[in-house]
Amino acid sequence: MPVFIIGGILSGMFTATEAGAVAVLYAIGLGFYQGSLTGEILLEEFRDGMVETFSILFIISLAMLYGLVALQLRIPILLADAITGFTTNPTVAILIFVPLFMLIGTFMSITATIMIMVPILMPIIGTLGIDPIHFGIVMILSLMTGVVTPPLGSVLFVLEKVTDASLETVMRAMVLFYIPLLVVILIVALVPEVSVYVPNNYFF
Repeated sequence: MPVFIIGGILSGMFTATEAGAVAVLYAIGLGFYQGSLTGEILLEEFRDGMVETFSILFIISLAMLYGLVALQLRIPILLADAITGFTTNPTVAILIFVPLFMLIGTFMSITATIMIMVPILMPIIGTLGIDPIHFGIVMILSLMTGVVTPPLGSVLFVLEKVTDASLETVMRAMVLFYIPLLVVILIVALVPEVSVYVPNNYFF
């Protein structure tokens, strides 16, 4: 199955999202063929899947609501103004953005943060002389770390539902992963060439 899915993505037969649906259909067909899957079991799995999907979407919707509240309170604008008032050094600004985005990522979804923050910060990024590609990659990496950071990281609650483990167990299991995540973020933040070399030399 992995060969079929990866081959389908690389050949352009379907996207990565569509590959998930293909994998499900493949697994269902294989289960019926081997006799390990019955109609009753399939319906039970569908029911459990709907419950899990509702729980995950409910968590994401709350994250979007947090984003709207933050926007109404002008929090992103105030934070952006505070950063530009503190420094005009691009490296220092990037190092300030990293914990800021990690903090925002703990209570807002990545999509909501991008939609709210990017239009506000792009003029500031241009003024500071920061490469937009470099800034975008640092932003995404920081937000991705934020959504798995306790106590409010939305992905932690998703993992709790998917794995049937307690939230405390999920948080403890994530501790060691923060070290490589932070190391990668710092390398990308402090060495812009890591993120901009390929696009600058091969795509522009």
